[in-house]
Amino acid sequence: MDVYLVGGFLGSGKTTVIRELSLRLAETERRVAIIVNDFGEIGVDGKFLGATSAKVLELYSGCICCQLTGDLVKALDELKHNYNPDVVIIEPSGIADSSSVMQALNHYSGDLGKIITITLVDAPRFLELWQVIHPLIRKQIETAEVIFITKCQLLKEAEQLSDIANVIADIAPTARVIPISLLEGYNVNEMIRVFIDV
Repeated sequence: MDVYLVGGFLGSGKTTVIRELSLRLAETERRVAIIVNDFGEIGVDGKFLGATSAKVLELYSGCICCQLTGDLVKALDELKHNYNPDVVIIEPSGIADSSSVMQALNHYSGDLGKIITITLVDAPRFLELWQVIHPLIRKQIETAEVIFITKCQLLKEAEQLSDIANVIADIAPTARVIPISLLEGYNVNEMIRVFIDV
């Protein structure tokens, strides 16, 4: 089973992107499972994602990259034996970085196919977040193979997107960077092509 690890700071659009991705994957008859690491008592993300045909598991009360490593392994085992998905999409909390989750995945003894690490960058808030929580944002970007710059429709000037792309290029020069807007349908097919042929 393939694993798509979709990270990004709080509010970057992870759940919305994952929902769109799971719907598109289902159209290709792939069996999709989603693991959500949600700190809240009410699983808002899980309920939203549950509207898709994907199997959704929620992990609470800790961060998937540290306290919940055992829970992640158990969830993967459970999914493999009870659902046998082609694809597992993991949505860590907004404060996790992909490298820590990758270390947690190393504890899984089953067979994994390709693993793709994706980070979502919130276009209208990026430069502000970059100044306030620079180390976390940097870590999330530098560990990603693919970076989606989300909510591009909210940028007031085209130069802002260029400024964001330049910062990302300095941190992760080999990452594939795709600006997207799910609201306006901008580059959605290109986003999906990262995972499937459309």
